[in-house]
Amino acid sequence: MASPHCAGVIALLISAAKARGFSYSPYSMKQALVNGAAPVETSDAFSVGGGIIQVERSLEKLELLSKAPERDVRFQVTVGTQKGIYIRDSRQAQKEYSVTVEPIFFKDAHIGQLAFSLH
Repeated sequence: MASPHCAGVIALLISAAKARGFSYSPYSMKQALVNGAAPVETSDAFSVGGGIIQVERSLEKLELLSKAPERDVRFQVTVGTQKGIYIRDSRQAQKEYSVTVEPIFFKDAHIGQLAFSLH
């Protein structure tokens, strides 16, 4: 039931964004859902994801993101030939990794790629 529940929440968020007149993208929608979720204290993020969806908090996050230039961008993170970083055991000896972070713009976003800067 997680997928239909999430789809319903996304429909509510899109409806609210249109009613309030602010912009959103698939990337900002995902970021708002993850950042607005309530963490599950009894489980780790790898087993339950971002947490339990909170509609009102996600809407607040989505509205904040509507003003952010990074709303229309996501990032492809690669480590060597692998996608992303997963630390299995934080007690492992220190290692050095070459990490590439590539911004991917949504529908040739209106952000000039040369002017894009994000900390």
